[in-house]
Amino acid sequence: MTRPTESLTSLTAERSTASRALELRKRANTVSNRGEPAPKAALRPASASAEAFSCMSALSNEERKLRRSRQRALADRNSRTPPNVRAKRKKIRHTQTARGTVDTLATPNKMRHVTAVWRWFRRRDGLFQILIVVGLFEVYEILRHFMVPNWTLARANGERIEALEHWGHFAWEQSLQRLFLEVPDIVKAMNLFYFVGHFILTGVFFTWLYFRSRDGFRSFRNGFIVATAIALFIHWKFPTAPPRLMGNGIEDTLRALSNIDIGSQATQSYSNPVAAVPSLHAGWAVGVMIGVLRYSRRRPIRVLAVVYPIAVLLTIVVTGNHFIFDAVAGILVMAIGFLVSFRVFEPRRERQELAPVQASCRP
Repeated sequence: MTRPTESLTSLTAERSTASRALELRKRANTVSNRGEPAPKAALRPASASAEAFSCMSALSNEERKLRRSRQRALADRNSRTPPNVRAKRKKIRHTQTARGTVDTLATPNKMRHVTAVWRWFRRRDGLFQILIVVGLFEVYEILRHFMVPNWTLARANGERIEALEHWGHFAWEQSLQRLFLEVPDIVKAMNLFYFVGHFILTGVFFTWLYFRSRDGFRSFRNGFIVATAIALFIHWKFPTAPPRLMGNGIEDTLRALSNIDIGSQATQSYSNPVAAVPSLHAGWAVGVMIGVLRYSRRRPIRVLAVVYPIAVLLTIVVTGNHFIFDAVAGILVMAIGFLVSFRVFEPRRERQELAPVQASCRP
C-alpha cells in the first residue's frame, strides 16, 4: 500500500499535469477554430490528461482513508485523556472563537440589545439624524460646562474687542440698547427670543430641510457641526466676557426685565458665561438664511429668511450678550464650516455613492 505522504505528493503532481493538459487542449482548439494546423506538442498531452483524471478518483480514496485513520487516532487519544482535561481543552477552544469571546463578556445580552436598537435607528433615517444632532448638541453643552471660566483673561479679551470697535467706529452696542429700552416690551420679547426662540427656529429649519432635500440636509448639518466645533475651540482658547459683564454701562436685560440669569458668576456651573466670541446665534442665523434662500421658492419665506439674521443680530446686541465683533466672528466661523462641508465632506460622499455604480460599469 502506498504511504500517505507519497499519495498526497502523487496527487498534487497528477493534478498539475491534468491542469496543464487542459490548458494545452484549449490552445489547440483555439488554433484549430482559426483554421490553422494544430501543433503536435499541444495534442500530445491528451493521453496524459486522461490518465491523470482516471487516477484522481483513486487518489481521492487514499485521501479519505488517510482522513479516517487520523480521526481514529484522535478518538483513541481522547479516550485515554482524563475527562477533566478534555473539558478544560474544550473550554479553551470555545473561548478562543469569536462567539466564545462575546459569551465571556459580562453583559452579552445587553450588547445584543444595543446592536439591535442601533440597526433599528439606521433603518429609520429621520430618527437617526435627530439622534446625531441631539447627541452632538449635548456633547457641545457638556464640554462647555467643563470649561472653567477664566474671568481675568475673559475681561481682558473683552476690553481688547471694545478697543477694536472704538478704533473701527462700530461700537454701537450701548446706543442700540438705549434706543430699544425705551420700549421695554420689545426688549422682553427679545429676551425670550434669545433664550429659547433661536434654538427652536433652528430645529424647525433642519426639520423642513430634511424633507425638502436629504442631500442639502446632510451638507448643512455638517457645516453647522464644523462651525460649532470651531467655536467651541475658540471659547476654550479665547474666553471673552459679554458686554453686560464688562461694567461699561450696558445692562443685562435678561436679568433686569425677565429675571433670567444665564451668564453671571453665580450660574457659571450651568453654562459658560465667557463664550461670547464667536456668536453662534449670529452664525447659525446666517446659515439658516442661506439654506432657506437656496431651497425655498416662496417669496414670503425668502423675505423672512433675510430678516431673520438681522433680528438675531439686534437681539444679541440689545440684550447685552454679544459685541458686534462677536457676530462678525460667528458669521466667519459659519462660512468656514460651509467651506469644509462643501469642499471636503460633499465630494467624499459623492465618491462613496458613485463607487458601486462605477464598479458595476467596469468590464
